[in-house]
Amino acid sequence: MVFVNHFSPFLFSVQIGGQPIGLRWYGLAYVLGFVLGYLSLRRAAQRNRVPGLGQDALDRLIFALIIGVVGGGRLGYVLQNPGQLMRDPMFALRIWEGGMAFFGGLAGVLLAVVWSARRDRLPYWPLTDALTIPAALGLGFGRIANFINAELWGRPTHQSWGVIYPSVDQQLRHPAELYSSVALFVVAGLLTWLRHRWGPEAKPGLLSAMFLMAYGLSRAFTDIWREEPIAFAGMDMGQILSLVIAAIGWGLWLRWTRTSSRPKA
Repeated sequence: MVFVNHFSPFLFSVQIGGQPIGLRWYGLAYVLGFVLGYLSLRRAAQRNRVPGLGQDALDRLIFALIIGVVGGGRLGYVLQNPGQLMRDPMFALRIWEGGMAFFGGLAGVLLAVVWSARRDRLPYWPLTDALTIPAALGLGFGRIANFINAELWGRPTHQSWGVIYPSVDQQLRHPAELYSSVALFVVAGLLTWLRHRWGPEAKPGLLSAMFLMAYGLSRAFTDIWREEPIAFAGMDMGQILSLVIAAIGWGLWLRWTRTSSRPKA
C-alpha cells in the first residue's frame, strides 16, 4: 500500500478569522529540544561538570540559546532563499510556518554559548558537551516534524516504502526526513554511550568533537536521498557544509587526543 503524506502540520488548532491557529508539530519539536537542553545543563551543573553554572546563569543561557537557535536558524533559512524574501519580505518573520537552517542555528548556539561563558565566567567546552545529546535528539524530532510538514522531501524512488507528497507531485519519493531522523537518534545513542564509557574524567570538548563528526558524516550520507540542487562534485550545499563540520570535529579530536592537557575553556 502506498503511503500518502496527508498529515496536518498542527497537533491541534482552531479557526480564528479563517486562519488555523494552534500548536504545530514543528514548534513542539523545538520545545522538546529546549527542555532536553535545560535538563541536561541542570544535570551537568548538579554533577559539577560545568563549574559555576548556577540557576541564574542557567536561565540566562537557555534564553540565549532560544534566541540563538530561532534567530540564527531563521536567518540562515532566509539567506538561503533570497528570491522568496524579495517576493514576500514578511515571510522572514513567519517562523511558525517552518523554515529553519541547521547551519544558521548552529552558529546561533555557538554565539549564545560564547556570550554566556564570558558573561558568567563559565567553561566553554563543558557547556557544549552538555548540549550535544539534546541537540541530536532535538534535531531528530525536528526531522520528524519536517516529514509531517511535507518538506525536505526525498528523490523519486520505485521502492515500496516510498511516500507520495501531494503538495509536491504524485511521484513516490524517499522519506528523506525520516532517514535523517533515524540517523540523528543513532548519533544521540552513540554520544550517550561514549559519555558513560568515558566517565567524568573525559577531556572537555571530546564529546563536542564527536558530535560534529557524527552529525556531519550522517547528514552527508542521508542527504544522498534528499532532493536538493547539486552544488559541486555531485553533492548539494548541505552535504558540502556537513563534511566541513565533520572535518572541524576531526581536527578538534586530533588536537585534544594528541595533547596531555585539557583544552582551555
